Amino acid sequence: MELDTKYQNPYTCNKCTGQNNINGDLREGEAMTECTECGFKDFWAYGFFESSQEMESNASSYTRKTCPF
Repeated sequence: MELDTKYQNPYTCNKCTGQNNINGDLREGEAMTECTECGFKDFWAYGFFESSQEMESNASSYTRKTCPF
């Protein structure tokens, strides 16, 4: 049985679930994000938000099979 890792969607805010603007190339694995609704700024790298170390994640998730980009 293969388990799929759940990654955090860089297009959704990790704080309020709003939509993020992306500053960087996601294909290179790193980007700065800024929410268009609450203004929360975060750093997303290789599938995970940096802020998840300090708060509960509210970003939607995806697997390799459902990757949004």
